[in-house]
Amino acid sequence: MKKIIYIFALSFFILSCDKNNTIGYLVTEGAGYSEDYMMVRIELDDSEIVYIPLVNEIWKRDIKPTGQFKDIHQWVAQMTDPEQYYLSDAGIDFIRKSFNLPWETSPIEGIRGTKPIKIYVNSATTSDGDEQDMIKYLKVRGDGTILLPLTHKVPAGTYLISLRVENEGHTKIISDCYTFEVVQKLIVEEVE
Repeated sequence: MKKIIYIFALSFFILSCDKNNTIGYLVTEGAGYSEDYMMVRIELDDSEIVYIPLVNEIWKRDIKPTGQFKDIHQWVAQMTDPEQYYLSDAGIDFIRKSFNLPWETSPIEGIRGTKPIKIYVNSATTSDGDEQDMIKYLKVRGDGTILLPLTHKVPAGTYLISLRVENEGHTKIISDCYTFEVVQKLIVEEVE
C-alpha cells in the first residue's frame, strides 16, 4: 500500500510541474514619472552673469594675477551674498551649456519585478515634429531616467514618449508616459 501511495504522490508531483512556467514577474500598472513634462529649448539662453564695474576692476587688477581662482564666477561665488554684485543674472541655460548637461527626466516610479529590468524607448508620437529624430537621440538609464543630449537636431514639436520595460520572460509597454515639448526659444513675457 505504501508503494502505491508513493507512486501516486510522485506521479502527481511530476504531472503538476508546468514545463512552460515563466520565470519571475513584471508589474508596470501605475508606473510613471512624478514630473511628466519638460520644455526643451533649441536656442539656449546661455548669457553670462554681468557684474558691477567695481567687481570686474578688482578681479582684473588684484585677484586674477594671483591665480587663486579659476575665473571671476568662482571668486564671486565664495563671497558672502554674491548676488549683490550682479548687474544681471546669467541666462537660464548658462550652467547647462557650460557643463554640456543633457535634458534629463527624473527616474520612473512604480515598476516592480524580477531583476534585471531593462527599459527602452518604444516609440515617440507627435503631430508637429519628427518622431524618428526624437527616438534617435533619446537614451534611457536603468532607473528609467530619459536623457536628451544638449546638442541635438530634434525639430520643434510636442512628443509623447512610450517605454518598453523588459525582464526575463516579460515585456510591458508604458504608453505616453512622458511629454517633451521642444521649442525654438524660450519667450519670457514681462509682467507689469
